[in-house]
Amino acid sequence: MIDPRAHLGRDSAVGLALLAEAEATHSGGLRALASSFPPRFMVKEKIELTDNKFGDLETRFAALLGAPEDRRDGLRWSIAGGFVHLRASNTEPILRVVVETASAQESEDRIQALREQLGGR
Repeated sequence: MIDPRAHLGRDSAVGLALLAEAEATHSGGLRALASSFPPRFMVKEKIELTDNKFGDLETRFAALLGAPEDRRDGLRWSIAGGFVHLRASNTEPILRVVVETASAQESEDRIQALREQLGGR
């Protein structure tokens, strides 16, 4: 986790400290805090690209998702109730896909739509 209030590096101890603080300061602790959030369902997949050519992923998915909101680590789109994140692997001919929505079925449907956009892979 990165929290610039502590420092700009990744540090799991910072995450642990924030969890401990939340446990101590929220009525009912972490369990009550977590139950106040809406449900989320995340699906992570690797889509193989056998031709080893990623092409212009942004153009391929613009018709489906619009312009990405963030390009710092792949392509990321905010969608109703969640997000879609696509990232080409630097070591294998695959596309890493993460989809989070309010239902498991919607997440699976989004993954399938992305596969179809790549030609049904």
